[in-house]
Amino acid sequence: MPAIFLQESLEPGEIEALRQEFSHYDLLFECHEKQWREVEILYGNQLTEDQLALATTRLRWIHSPNADTDGLCMTAITDQGNILVSLTKGQNVPQIAEFVIGTILAFAKQFFHWTQVAREPEEFWQWPLKETMWTLKGKTLLQVGLGEVGGAIVERANIFGMKTWGVRRQQSFHPNCHKTFPLETLNALLPTAHVVVVALPKRATAETIFGEEEFKLMRNDSIFIVVGSADTVDEQALAKEAQSGKFRGILLDSFRHPPPSKSSPLWNIPNGILTPSISSYPPSEEHTAFRLLRRNLRLFVQGKINEMKNLMQM
Repeated sequence: MPAIFLQESLEPGEIEALRQEFSHYDLLFECHEKQWREVEILYGNQLTEDQLALATTRLRWIHSPNADTDGLCMTAITDQGNILVSLTKGQNVPQIAEFVIGTILAFAKQFFHWTQVAREPEEFWQWPLKETMWTLKGKTLLQVGLGEVGGAIVERANIFGMKTWGVRRQQSFHPNCHKTFPLETLNALLPTAHVVVVALPKRATAETIFGEEEFKLMRNDSIFIVVGSADTVDEQALAKEAQSGKFRGILLDSFRHPPPSKSSPLWNIPNGILTPSISSYPPSEEHTAFRLLRRNLRLFVQGKINEMKNLMQM
């Protein structure tokens, strides 16, 4: 019997609903070596190349319970050529936007440096760090990626009076942005932006958008934030440029090869903070992932692949 491996936990009622509607599938909650050979569908976002090799004969669809595939061996999956990958989009968007805005505010007000001030009352009161604090009003936020997450970020940035510029692959109007630009103009925009936020979806194959040239073009005392996919960021180039101290703050919540190794230069970035893909927390209680899994599963068993939602372009 073909199996669905429920790597990500579901509510008891959700499991029972799947069992009733899709009784021709065996539901697995753990997967040992021999069981991988029976897995046709994976609900989760952790898959190694060794596990893929075991599942090659039957695995046909992976549904990620969130909007990224950081734990999936995407290169090997793409090379396989016959495995569908779908994402859960729209879930936890407010949480991600709040996380980004909170980070911008923390860097703007130098919160992370106030723990280093002198303990003597007179020195504390006159500490020059306060002269470097920003107000967000009038500062330019360059949002790279204008999907649901990017749109939510600029919507909240507008509340603080920021100038919001959006970059997407093809220039088009966006209701939350003061201006939008095509991706090809990115390098011309970087010297002007006080804050650059990257919120791009995971792609099976990704080009490097932020490399050595782009980081050199960014203005001194700027803020750089990555949520979503980090495939477009040259992390080595970022770490190298950051050593000059040019950035007011860097926040990386996503990585090309998570987690960063102990020897990764990312750990030593001045004014840098690394977080383990927590921008979407706390998880939404709307059960978006399960509803999408169930909807797509109905279409999958009927062979209506073209009607499945949020399929990645492989």
